[in-house]
Amino acid sequence: MRNFLQKCQREIVFSAILYAILGILLLVFNVKALGTIIQVLGWIFIVYAIYNFYLYFVCRDSLSSGPLVIAIPFLLIGIVLARNPGFVISMSSILIGIVVLFNGIVHIQTSLFQKDLGYTNWGLSLVYSILITIVGGILIVNPIDTVSTVLKIGGILLIIQACSVLVSQHRIHKLSKEYDKENNIVDGDFKDIK
Repeated sequence: MRNFLQKCQREIVFSAILYAILGILLLVFNVKALGTIIQVLGWIFIVYAIYNFYLYFVCRDSLSSGPLVIAIPFLLIGIVLARNPGFVISMSSILIGIVVLFNGIVHIQTSLFQKDLGYTNWGLSLVYSILITIVGGILIVNPIDTVSTVLKIGGILLIIQACSVLVSQHRIHKLSKEYDKENNIVDGDFKDIK
């Protein structure tokens, strides 16, 4: 179980940092500045797609279709972002709702994992997770019309989500150490002796 938690920890912390940065961007910048940021991000996606097309068609280092599988979606998303940032901004309520809904569902699983490790306040974490999931669902089903309001609410929700993810990750890390200590589990590497 320890190895599983260590593998997940980096991804969880990275996603929390990404949510916090995105939330701050949504709070700080106005709609016009976000449009420019979205366009730049679109061009970055397009350049990355072109690089992967180059790897696939020109370098031909292997028979793997990995670069092609990466290039096509990045190119399509990049074109949408670069050509029509207004569309992305107008869809921001739904996009933020999808992110919040997904993270709420992941948080429900984290709460249940905390229960399995014996955390006494797992129920509070579960209630919070369910509320976040409901808010995400509401943003998807009933999007807010005013873009600036959506961006501010989305920014606040993403920052709260980032903090919550970091707190949950800290709790799980602490509980797993206690579990290992109680069950006399020693973390380390092993060598085969021949």
